[in-house]
This record gives sequence, structure tokens and C-alpha cells, in this order.
Amino acid sequence: MWRLARRYYRGRGAFESMGAGIDMAPGDIAFKSNFATLDPASGRVLRRRADRRFEDLGPQLCAALDGAPAGLI
Repeated sequence: MWRLARRYYRGRGAFESMGAGIDMAPGDIAFKSNFATLDPASGRVLRRRADRRFEDLGPQLCAALDGAPAGLI
């Protein structure tokens, strides 16, 4: 059973999408990602995940990425 699951499971992006109410069709690709917080002076990652309570900024960040070519992200 585990070998079969490892062969077909490719991450949790599709599960996250379906949990958010986004229908997935055969051939669709979904990625799970996080926003990070960077130090503007050094460019170093301060926190690997942005504040979980970022209701104001989150939709703006998502809108900025919506439709962006994958090679630029």
C-alpha cells in the first residue's frame, strides 16, 4: 500500500486547493506554498512563514501572483 501511495502522491497542493473549494480536474497542478518574511537590508529570511493573521496583506499578495508566469515566481 505504501509503495502505491508514494508512487501517486505528489504533495499536498491539490488537497489544499480542494479544501479551499477549488475544483481540481485531471491534468491540473496545484502547489502549496508559504509567504516568508525577509530582512530588507540583508535579504535573509527572518521567518519561513508570514504571520498567520495577515488577512489584510494576504489577499493583496495572492492577487499580485495571480496569473504570473510560473518561471517568474
